Amino acid sequence: MSCFSSTTNTTSTAAPDPAKHVNYNVGMVLGADDFTQEFAYLSGRDQWMARDLIGYGTVRGLKVATEIDSVKGPRVIVDPGVAVSPNGQMICVSNAQCAYLRDWVADHATDVMSAAGSPIASAVRVYVVLCYRDCPVDNVPIAGEPCRTEDQLMSPSRIKDDFCLELRTKKPNQREEDAIRDFVAWLKQISVNDSGPSTPLDQFLDAIRNAAGAWFASSPPTSPPSDFMFGSPPALLRVQSADLCKYVSAALRLWITELRPKWIGRWHGCAPSHFESDNAADEDCVMLAELNVPINPASPGTFTVPNANVAVNDRSRPYLVHLRMLQEWLVCGLAGSIGSPPSGGAPGQGPKGDKGDKGDKGDKGDKGDKGDKGDKGDKGDTGDPGTGGGAFVERSAGSYAIVAAGIINGNGVEVQPVYNQLQMRGAVQPNGDFVLVFKGYRPPEPGKSQLIVKALVMRRDAPLRLPAVTLKAFTPDGIVMTLQDGGGPIQPPLLPQMSIVIEISRFEIT
Repeated sequence: MSCFSSTTNTTSTAAPDPAKHVNYNVGMVLGADDFTQEFAYLSGRDQWMARDLIGYGTVRGLKVATEIDSVKGPRVIVDPGVAVSPNGQMICVSNAQCAYLRDWVADHATDVMSAAGSPIASAVRVYVVLCYRDCPVDNVPIAGEPCRTEDQLMSPSRIKDDFCLELRTKKPNQREEDAIRDFVAWLKQISVNDSGPSTPLDQFLDAIRNAAGAWFASSPPTSPPSDFMFGSPPALLRVQSADLCKYVSAALRLWITELRPKWIGRWHGCAPSHFESDNAADEDCVMLAELNVPINPASPGTFTVPNANVAVNDRSRPYLVHLRMLQEWLVCGLAGSIGSPPSGGAPGQGPKGDKGDKGDKGDKGDKGDKGDKGDKGDKGDTGDPGTGGGAFVERSAGSYAIVAAGIINGNGVEVQPVYNQLQMRGAVQPNGDFVLVFKGYRPPEPGKSQLIVKALVMRRDAPLRLPAVTLKAFTPDGIVMTLQDGGGPIQPPLLPQMSIVIEISRFEIT
């Protein structure tokens, strides 16, 4: 949807300041600028409250799906719904919207060519983006001057909230959303147990600052660093259960006072800050999904989209959970931890009950389920230690962690879910090479860290002979792998019929 406004008769020379409101006095003559300024103040405070206190993202609906039209090819459909933009604007999509991908690719050949790279990939990533727009509507007659046409004597009397749905080959900036996820994921890896004393609080906070070190450089970077929280928490970092409240409060205080101001990237409102590479238009836009659109060259410089399924990935979309849901989640969560009163009466009355079945200790995931010592040989798979810590693997020295895992089809489409945004960059090349990347990837450092890559070929329906996947090199851009069948590259038509099962671990000397 697009909105166009004609030239209107206005006395405003600059955008109103949302930090000012009209100081009404008896005898004061009010004009259009005064009412515009008052609206800007009231609306600006609403947006300020939304963006700084609530956040942004999808609030309701806006599901993204794809289907194939037998005549016009694949199309993307967005359901009705509501979102909040990073600038705090409420966006309403009242009716379902759709776009035909074949038409879009034909109209944006230059963008598709840039995204396809060289050699040309078999598919390109296209982002579904929802933006806020306003449109002048309801023209009314206004006082005019001589020698003006009739249409120049009309002016819109209302401004209507509207929206714009776009397809882009470049992901919109959502730095704060990505930073929140990275910050929480990093904290979740810290061991919480009572096996030893808590790390001193100042060392705990310094470990967080060190992980975000690139953002604290003495010379401010001209473009944002590639990651928010580098690496994993130090292996000896731990928090006792009794200290958890104090340490979480300190971590959130550091987030609010030191980290969020560096990551927020605002163009409007109080103390706006951003990098030169940022796009101001992104602040009123929310990413809804990422599409993996297959393409075929049609003629030099043009492409077409075959009648094939288009994968939809919305795991990175920002979203907001409303307070009533959070309240119910909190109440039920507390109820689950407090437990139910024993049979025969309220707590404190009646029998204490049976202590319960201790279970099988082989699965240590639930701390309450201690169990039988089981098969000690498979000690590496400790599962989720519950309140005892985050995601880790037992080790005798240093730090060892699984940093990425998942299944990727031969055409580069991830089979959801994947761990830590594992993905194939581009497509499998004619010689069988392909590149793997994941969130926070960095090449091994000799003498300090190492990456261990495990990969298997799952052929599904592909008539393969001796499929094999091998590790070729670690580069700054990703992990280079080679996919072959019987000593030669796999034929392109067979790639969608096979998958690669991948697990990547990192070992660091501390």
